[in-house]
Amino acid sequence: MRHTSAVLKSGSIGQMEAAPGESGQDLLTVWRSDPWRTEAEQWIRSRLSRAGIAAIGPAEQVRLKPWSTHLVVPTDQGRFWLKENCPALRFEVGLVATLCQLVPGQVLEPLAIDLDHGRMLTPDGGATLDESRASTDAFGRTLAGFGCVQRAVADHRAEVIATGLPVVPAARACERFEQQLRYLRRLPVGHPLRLDNDVITRAAKLRTIVGNATSQLAMIPLPDTVQHNDLQPSNAFVPREGGPRFFDFADAVWSHPFCVLNVARYRAASAWNCSIDDHRINYLVDSYLDGWTATAPIHDLRRLVEPAMTVAQLHRYNSWHQLIPYMPYSELQRHAGYAEALISTDHAR
Repeated sequence: MRHTSAVLKSGSIGQMEAAPGESGQDLLTVWRSDPWRTEAEQWIRSRLSRAGIAAIGPAEQVRLKPWSTHLVVPTDQGRFWLKENCPALRFEVGLVATLCQLVPGQVLEPLAIDLDHGRMLTPDGGATLDESRASTDAFGRTLAGFGCVQRAVADHRAEVIATGLPVVPAARACERFEQQLRYLRRLPVGHPLRLDNDVITRAAKLRTIVGNATSQLAMIPLPDTVQHNDLQPSNAFVPREGGPRFFDFADAVWSHPFCVLNVARYRAASAWNCSIDDHRINYLVDSYLDGWTATAPIHDLRRLVEPAMTVAQLHRYNSWHQLIPYMPYSELQRHAGYAEALISTDHAR
């Protein structure tokens, strides 16, 4: 791919601790600062220049969160976007570069990447599915398209996880969650996320539920692969030609493929103000499952969906948990109780 000469680094990014000076508040301060802005704009312009593209206006900071920031710059070839992630999510840059090599044309390709800073510069991908008010059929084709990506990538495990993509097999998802609960238990007294002593005991019920789910998933063996973990209409572009293109892989994990349906179902049901068992939601699920029928009949595959949703909730928590060292106090307060909510059977289907 173009201008992506940096060497990919391996490592368990999901377990990375915050480096000194890289707390959530510090990163917000850095990303607001004139020195960072000057350096980032210089990097953007130099990468554009190498590609024969000229900026025709100043960069604008359109997003600033504790975990990432975005700049957008107008050029003579359309808008380009810089995204820079906090250390826990820097794996996304290498992951996207690798996916562009493995499934060309199906992931929005960066013009340039910088692994050390966790940043990439990408062209504007056009309208997303939600911006275009895409039809149910279009979203169904998009889910099917991501299934194609998953099947193509499944045979490249070593290459993909070398980017630092968190590996969360379904059978170990609960074990990982319990490790994260123990981390919360060790937080200082008064910390908004600190848990009481009984939390590990209470998690035993969740362990049983997740264990049953993983046993059901194992009945039809499917290869682990890239699980986007936030697949929704705002993270896929309306295809200009060919199939859909995907972006925003910062929440991704390597795990059971069907877990990708979790966010897709929820977002669709919320947008359509319908229940999760609405016929339109079932259509989306079947559109995705059709691509896996070489493995098993679709009626058997359908039985894997709910167990996969149980595991997928722990994937969602994992994405949030790894951001804890980079979140300012106000953000931590807002998410107090998230882990405890997952322990209740009401939240673990």
